[in-house]
Amino acid sequence: MTVKEVVPINSGKFKVIFEENYSIPLYKTEIRRYNIEPGRELEDSDMNEIHKTLISRIKNRILYLLEDSDKSIHTIKSKMRFAGYPDDIVDEVTELFAEYGYLDDKRYARNYISSMSIYMKKSKKAIITGLYSKGISREIIDEVIEEYEFGDRELILDTLRKKGYTQENLAEIDFSVKKSLISMLLRRGFEYEEICSIFKYMS
Repeated sequence: MTVKEVVPINSGKFKVIFEENYSIPLYKTEIRRYNIEPGRELEDSDMNEIHKTLISRIKNRILYLLEDSDKSIHTIKSKMRFAGYPDDIVDEVTELFAEYGYLDDKRYARNYISSMSIYMKKSKKAIITGLYSKGISREIIDEVIEEYEFGDRELILDTLRKKGYTQENLAEIDFSVKKSLISMLLRRGFEYEEICSIFKYMS
């Protein structure tokens, strides 16, 4: 592959761009080791070594990211691509991690649903939206979401109680306060019809 350009990323790291519009991030020591400069064609043996180096680097980075918490495959791929690693190598490593169970979108979805519903008191709609934002496929969401029961009504009542509103005093609040409460509940992902039924029930 022929080097087209070498662009500094920071003081010790560079983005190497090839004529084929393929790019990789390398450190200054690697730039020197392989004598990388614009116009030079790298031997296949050099590219193979670089490929192995990048695979090892991505593996270590993913393991580091997973130490903190489980991640979706989409999140990991996004972070690797943001770091400048090429799609083909990122895909190769993430597929390997998925094969060995280090990355598992179904497991991630189940953990996310449990955390958001039990500890964060999120609605079913908000949880589904959150899973989509993490790159979880619709197929997995539809499959996993059926394993859980969501008590949105109880969550709404609990939220109102924490705000100091009960069946006794909710009927006394003015329209502007009621409107503000409804807006707050809608932002949390609760359905408008369910919210209105609660207000009618408690009024």
